[in-house]
Amino acid sequence: NNQYEIFKNDIENFQDILNKLKHMKIDTNELICLKNFVLFKTYLNNCQTIINPQLNDIHTINYLHNQAQLLLNTYINKQYPSEENHYFKLITLISSFRLISSSIIEEIFFRKTIGDKNHMEQLVKDMFKMVINS
Repeated sequence: NNQYEIFKNDIENFQDILNKLKHMKIDTNELICLKNFVLFKTYLNNCQTIINPQLNDIHTINYLHNQAQLLLNTYINKQYPSEENHYFKLITLISSFRLISSSIIEEIFFRKTIGDKNHMEQLVKDMFKMVINS
């Protein structure tokens, strides 16, 4: 029952974040910047002090992350000049996805694809190995 409550709370939090993002009416340009902002993250497990040792070119990845953040901020300031805190709200919402466990995301979106025995992290690693070895 306790695990069910945790699962239920995570799903409710996830839905709440999605509803808030929907309410913000994010446009295509914002979405592209946000995807890059999230993709080019160099830190491990929500800890801003531990840099992921598996990354080969941390400086370039960090630069791309910062560029995505800068581009998003610049775009929002031009697109929404009257909404002073639009950028802050967006970044805060995106950051709140960290509160949702990866196992919940796996369960909701990928369980039918990856099955019960595999984990998404291993699946992604295997996919990268296949690309590198081909």
